[in-house]
Amino acid sequence: MKKVILKLLVVSLFFQGQISSASTLSLEIQQYNQEMTASENIGAMSAEQYDQLMEANEYEGEAPLTEEELIQLQNDLTEQNLQPAQTDDDVEDISGINSVAELQNAAIARTKRVKGIWGNHFVYISKKDGTRTSLTAQNINTSLTPASTLKVFSGYLAYLNKSYANKDLSYMLHVSSNPGADAALKSVSGTINKSVATLKKTFSGLSDINKLVMVDGSGLSRSNKVTARLLTSLLEKIYKSDNYDTFKHFMAQPGEYGTMRSQLNDVDQQIGDVYAKTGTLPRGMVKGLTGYVESDKGIIIFSSIANKVNHASAKIAMQDLVRMHAKYLKSKGLL
Repeated sequence: MKKVILKLLVVSLFFQGQISSASTLSLEIQQYNQEMTASENIGAMSAEQYDQLMEANEYEGEAPLTEEELIQLQNDLTEQNLQPAQTDDDVEDISGINSVAELQNAAIARTKRVKGIWGNHFVYISKKDGTRTSLTAQNINTSLTPASTLKVFSGYLAYLNKSYANKDLSYMLHVSSNPGADAALKSVSGTINKSVATLKKTFSGLSDINKLVMVDGSGLSRSNKVTARLLTSLLEKIYKSDNYDTFKHFMAQPGEYGTMRSQLNDVDQQIGDVYAKTGTLPRGMVKGLTGYVESDKGIIIFSSIANKVNHASAKIAMQDLVRMHAKYLKSKGLL
């Protein structure tokens, strides 16, 4: 009996040590993010200029269009008559939305104002009882080019394998460093191909993992393919793991240095903490946004990918989608 009690005590102390270690790491990353934000020398740069700088960093190295891609682009432009960017005044009014079905219809209607191919998956998980509710599911199984949202795969795999420094992972995901993402992926098994094989094996249980096409760690290649459901499945896996409280701080947040500094500040301040990864490939007409909105009542896990779009218009629409879902859940007392 004494041996059993001793074993239980050892196991308890072991897990307490793990929890303490994870908590310490989370605090270290948060402090690092605060220091990086404070040390930024942006001078008189406006929020718009800062966003443009971050986006340029995100797609730095995007290959020129091939002749075939250029012809396809011209056809797309002719067929879709892509509209210019819309302003934040276009945010949908959710006062008349009374059900999840109405919310999904409103979300899909919002995407139709920016012509292109959309994949959207928004899921809510209650912290009260763990209930999982699918809020919006639009083309969730459609293979789309993800741009830099793919970096979540590279970053989380490297984190699991402890093959890349945690502060470097946080920096990579915050500013969307393409060399950093490729280096993080290669750090796992030595080469891109070997590391992708490891990744597919590690995440074999994810929804739509068979649809993953990954030729780099950065998302720069237009040959990369994911589905909205696959991205959400990965984020949900992270959320349900012991790694979530640390890894979420690797992702960019409104008000912090990086790609989310000037995005969704209203949601972050008024509804729930936002942790997200952006994606931009202007030549490929690709935009993406994936992440979390979390309060003490529950969490939204979301993925929004758009191909063949005016990326500036899609950027605004994606933020609107997050706002709509967050506002709806808050109105129902769920967020």
